[in-house]
Amino acid sequence: KTVSYDEVLAQHLGVMDASAIALARDNKLPIIVFSLDEPGGFRGILAGKGTYTIVKE
Repeated sequence: KTVSYDEVLAQHLGVMDASAIALARDNKLPIIVFSLDEPGGFRGILAGKGTYTIVKE
């Protein structure tokens, strides 16, 4: 799934604090959001699998 920086800020999704989201947006840095509680979550993301959301323009 993909969501925009503005959606994250407008809906107060709590992914990161608002200033960090704004800095990522201003510098066009995508953010990958995933659960650290899911077994193998980070490894799955590196392999292009797993459950995650990308925050970008």
